[in-house]
Amino acid sequence: FLMGVVGEDQERGTLLNELRVRKINAEGIVMDDSRPTIQKTRVLSKNQQLLRVDYEKSHKTTSVIENKLITYLQRLIPEVDIIIISDYAKGLITANLMEEIKKLAKTNDKKVIVDPRPINKEFYKDVYLITPNASEAERMAKADANTDKEFEELSKNLAESLNSNIIITRGPKGMLIFENENTISLPTKAKDVYDVSG
Repeated sequence: FLMGVVGEDQERGTLLNELRVRKINAEGIVMDDSRPTIQKTRVLSKNQQLLRVDYEKSHKTTSVIENKLITYLQRLIPEVDIIIISDYAKGLITANLMEEIKKLAKTNDKKVIVDPRPINKEFYKDVYLITPNASEAERMAKADANTDKEFEELSKNLAESLNSNIIITRGPKGMLIFENENTISLPTKAKDVYDVSG
């Protein structure tokens, strides 16, 4: 299942058609005529992205849109195994919406995993798992970390302040997992990547 907001424009039709073709349930996509459907145009050369142009408005979702999404979630959450929120700080995820999601998740015994944006840090308190990258974790913790030890301390402090488990992805340095007072560092093997979306 998918949830989001689109504009009243041609791009909305393109997106909904692509979801339909792929048999992805788009029932949770709500139209908001105060914003365009977000569009990202990538300029490539020899499979290397040179730049990206975004067309968007990122103002906070209105209470009318928020209520439509909450009504949808009330029906949806009992049917799903887990709730994954990818917050792009475009205005869709609000404090009120997150509180409703957390309340519904608790009532229905579901876990909430959040790919966060530092600006919305306080929204994520008490979710099951938060997965920031290194830079997002530093901004959320308002601290710099360079060494493994500093990242361990940062993850512990962040987990305690948000009452959540934390996985910090660190690119070629792997990831750091802080769960139930334990820190686990997982290394990775670097690879040449030409397309980050792959």
